Amino acid sequence: MIKWHLQLKGVGNKENPGTYILDCDYGMSKQGTRGFINGGNHLHREGKWTMIKGIPVNPSAIIYTLDPDKPAESISFMRLNKDMLHLLDDHGRLMIGNGAWSYTLSRVKQ
Repeated sequence: MIKWHLQLKGVGNKENPGTYILDCDYGMSKQGTRGFINGGNHLHREGKWTMIKGIPVNPSAIIYTLDPDKPAESISFMRLNKDMLHLLDDHGRLMIGNGAWSYTLSRVKQ
């Protein structure tokens, strides 16, 4: 299981990249709870992000890339709608989940 918390700030275009904060908690699910066995693991990343419009297979797609200046570390998401993003693989395709794993991030109202 993985829990994502992504904050995007700024415009995010090539001339003016935005900043992001990404926190992920992951590990084996603790049965009957929303927690992790032994507390799980935590990943924290901060950096720059950019947005582009259009990819070869979908000219109207909006893509958000974290750390575009670090190709080996960058990750990208496709915007599905104003409240949902979906993680892309290294080839720009939607990651495929299963019953236990989903790669769609949903906006949570705070």
